[in-house]
Amino acid sequence: MDRLLIIDDDAETTRIWRDYFEHRGYQVFVANDTASGIELARSRRPGCILLDVRFDQEGDEAGYYACKALREFYNEPIIMLSAYKVDPLDKVQGLEFGATGYLEKTVSLREIEGWVRAQIKTFGHRVYRVGNDGEVEVDTRQREVRKRGDVMHITQTEYKLMAFLCAHRGEPQAKADLLDLLYDDDLEASESRLTSHIYNLRKQLEDDPKKPALIITVHGFGYKIV
Repeated sequence: MDRLLIIDDDAETTRIWRDYFEHRGYQVFVANDTASGIELARSRRPGCILLDVRFDQEGDEAGYYACKALREFYNEPIIMLSAYKVDPLDKVQGLEFGATGYLEKTVSLREIEGWVRAQIKTFGHRVYRVGNDGEVEVDTRQREVRKRGDVMHITQTEYKLMAFLCAHRGEPQAKADLLDLLYDDDLEASESRLTSHIYNLRKQLEDDPKKPALIITVHGFGYKIV
């Protein structure tokens, strides 16, 4: 499920847009001011942001400065929207501040969705969310594993292992196949190394590593993510 963040101070607009995008299968977050929007972007890691240009309590160009602030940590699409007829110079300004699109609010929601879908596809990365309430995230663009928003300190081999298991969530993966994935050299591949990586992942990601509820051992075969 793709995550979408709407940052707009018009309550009626956000209500209509939220209803539309949730009906279309998105997980939607809403902020009515730029500061809240920036915090939601940081904590929720949406796949795309719809950002209003003008905020009544913050000024006619608040959206531009919010976009600039977002770009300090956020690398996904930001589509800016204006309630007024868009001047070419406004578009240029939006792009210079980091927007990846600039639309008038008068366009249809279907067209806005088309932009959202196309930009998410173009940016082309996945965030796998597993565990209770999706509290563990594997971000394939950032090559990060996060738990409750905190980045876990794991090796790239362990990241690769976690990403593969998440991509095949619920499907048991044989130890031999996992070793082939992780090691090009047969001399390096050993079940003890795989066991060590699993142990390290559980230590950081499981609430109780001795009773794993995320990375499950399939006895006599391998492992799976649930």
